[in-house]
Amino acid sequence: MKLETKNDTTLRLAHRYTAPLERVWNAWTNPGVMSRWMAPSPDMPCHVTADVRVGGRYRIEMKNAMEGKDYIAVGTYEEVVPSRLLVFNWSWEGDAALAENTRVTVEFEAKGGGTEVTLTHERFAGAEQRDKHGEGWTGCLTRLEEALA
Repeated sequence: MKLETKNDTTLRLAHRYTAPLERVWNAWTNPGVMSRWMAPSPDMPCHVTADVRVGGRYRIEMKNAMEGKDYIAVGTYEEVVPSRLLVFNWSWEGDAALAENTRVTVEFEAKGGGTEVTLTHERFAGAEQRDKHGEGWTGCLTRLEEALA
């Protein structure tokens, strides 16, 4: 996995999966599959609801037993181009410290029998939030690889 921080407000991760494009796209658009990997750690149970269409909403509920805290990410899909592109806004419900409204762009490209995913998360208030989300996304994308295996 390649992590790149362009500035204090943007992070970019690129990861290549051996799974075909259709399977990787399904993993990002099927709430049942998303619930298996859309949390940074296997010890954080996750439940996802998603209406993957422009204007559709999603909700990702993660339970962190070690902290005794729930994290809930919510947003709306802004662009959906099947098997190519997802763009959605991202904010945290119920946590004023994390409530900023950011944007996630996920690009999909078939490469050599596998799929390259490039995730760009932008509009952070600063480097601290960018780095925390970088850790979270790194965990999620690693778990996605395991879910696709």
